[in-house]
Amino acid sequence: MGKKHYKRKLRNYLINKEVQLKIVITNLVYMVIIIIITLAVLLWPLLNDMFFSNNLDVQYQAAQTFLTLIKRLFPVVGLMFILIFVHQILITHRICGPLVNFTHTFKKIAEGDLTRKIFLRKGDYLSEECEKINTMIDSLSRFIANIRNSHEKLVSVLEEAMAKVKDQDARIKIEEALNIVKQEALQVKEYLSIFRIKNNKKTD
Repeated sequence: MGKKHYKRKLRNYLINKEVQLKIVITNLVYMVIIIIITLAVLLWPLLNDMFFSNNLDVQYQAAQTFLTLIKRLFPVVGLMFILIFVHQILITHRICGPLVNFTHTFKKIAEGDLTRKIFLRKGDYLSEECEKINTMIDSLSRFIANIRNSHEKLVSVLEEAMAKVKDQDARIKIEEALNIVKQEALQVKEYLSIFRIKNNKKTD
């Protein structure tokens, strides 16, 4: 149970493995380069004494100091790698989590579903972008609702106009013209039925 729980928890943190590991590995490579350059600068006097000094005692003392420093530095560097790796996973999780949420929401919008909002967890990044996207969804929902209301009024007016025409000849001509307009209105209704918005009586 413990191992399964751990693996499940790790999978939750690796929410977008490809992106997260790419960022983590890139940062670790930069860290290795920085450590190598730093150690080269710091240890150069010892290396110089070890390989270029003519005094054997100086070479021996430099080698001893070098080995002592390496023994002490390796655990520290290893611990740094572990800490930075965990920290990078946590940071990228707080970025990739919202990105995955954005992707799901965009997919729903593409399908005409405007009922889904983006909700971030406490500590997640991209909160400002989240607010802007949610504001956009609200604006689109209001826009679609207004179009639907206008469309329903248009269809109602067309039906009332057709009912009020009494003259048979005029009625036929007007009906032909109004039917064309009504067909266009029905096509618009069909397009609008794709969208799902909150607080709307019609849930097409």
